[in-house]
Amino acid sequence: MKTLISALLLLLVTGFTLPADVTYTDEQLEFLENLTFTDFEGNEHDLSVFEGQVVLIDVWETWCTPCLVSFPHLDELQETFAGDFVVLALSPKMMDSRDVITDFISEHDYDFFYAYNEEIAEALEINSLPYKIYIDPNGNFVKTKIGNQGPEADYETTREVIEEYGG
Repeated sequence: MKTLISALLLLLVTGFTLPADVTYTDEQLEFLENLTFTDFEGNEHDLSVFEGQVVLIDVWETWCTPCLVSFPHLDELQETFAGDFVVLALSPKMMDSRDVITDFISEHDYDFFYAYNEEIAEALEINSLPYKIYIDPNGNFVKTKIGNQGPEADYETTREVIEEYGG
């Protein structure tokens, strides 16, 4: 029994969870509507910077392998739907430091909008990665997916949201 509990805990910590949809409280939805984030030059932004685009808020950290395997597919979607779709790669800085994140950014050629928000994990009760939040071009919440769907499924889910809500 102890081995089973340890294995399940390891799966949760590493992000290997079954995909799930999320329901938010009114307070959590308000947090999302008023979400602010800081880019790695120190500038603060909110979602209005992406007005007119479908936004994928991809909450990730550098140690999360299931997060990283989807990055090439998401980058491809961003190229395919240029101007209609953007990836906000948002670090909650739960375990990653600023230096670790900026090293990752400089070593990888993904054209994402990288930023961080240290309150998002607590506000949305994020306890597992990958964690993907979809926002429509008007800044309205569409849906959230938690867990590892795999890169192809992430691609398809994201493409469907872009095609349904995009311009």
